[in-house]
Amino acid sequence: MNMTKFTLWIDMISSYKRKGLVKDELGDGEKRYVDELVGFVEASIGRMVPVMTPEMQEGNILRICTEEYGELPVDRDGFKGEIPDIKGMIAFSPFEYYIQRKLFIHNMGHVNKHTFYLRRP
Repeated sequence: MNMTKFTLWIDMISSYKRKGLVKDELGDGEKRYVDELVGFVEASIGRMVPVMTPEMQEGNILRICTEEYGELPVDRDGFKGEIPDIKGMIAFSPFEYYIQRKLFIHNMGHVNKHTFYLRRP
């Protein structure tokens, strides 16, 4: 049986740094196991969460609504072995280029919105 083991990280600490932090706590045999078989995969989630109106919260004040978004961009280079077929997961390499593009487009949208707002008559 071919089993893929990976850990998915969704935050601003790079998976390479995280892998080092994990390995610092392991013995030599465990470190070899991690190096050979465990992937540390970065991911980026870009869902928008609207301000919740009382009507949206009705029945559960902890309810959270998000935009429909079916993609999970991940770092292709973080996997060991086969990349699992997960609905909506898209593997990019180099992942840093994807992140920079996402930040540029996202921030550019905010700048454009504010620029148009400031130019209103």
